[in-house]
Amino acid sequence: MKLFQSFQMVELTGLSKNQLREWCTVRKLVPPDIMPNGPGTHAMFTWQAALALRILKSIQDDWSGTVSTWAPIVGEFRTVINGTSFPSLFGGVLVFKGLTSMNVEHAPKLESKSGVLAIPLDPHLEVLASRLAIPVPNQLPLFPPMAVHS
Repeated sequence: MKLFQSFQMVELTGLSKNQLREWCTVRKLVPPDIMPNGPGTHAMFTWQAALALRILKSIQDDWSGTVSTWAPIVGEFRTVINGTSFPSLFGGVLVFKGLTSMNVEHAPKLESKSGVLAIPLDPHLEVLASRLAIPVPNQLPLFPPMAVHS
């Protein structure tokens, strides 16, 4: 698992250094995967944290959402994608049904009596893929990867 330092997260998320520090270490809206352990150590983040921060920033910038209000459900999204492979999220849409329910759907049916907030993941994944040197998949693999023991 590749981990990223704060200066890399600024590039990956589009947040300023002050916003990143405020959101991640001060307010712990999207906490680092590894907290700094004293002077000279850095907070470390996974790609899942970068994606969650990009989603939270998108909600704030595009929908004027309050980050402290949306942080718990975005944190749940981060937990849900923890065991998910990066390429499998392409084509997905993050669908929020209020502040209590969220789901990643590949063919979303946006039928709801109270409305939904749908955020396509591809624009965020493409930015992360280009900065992480991960090729954007044209097709998902036919077979899941397997561990081979010798």
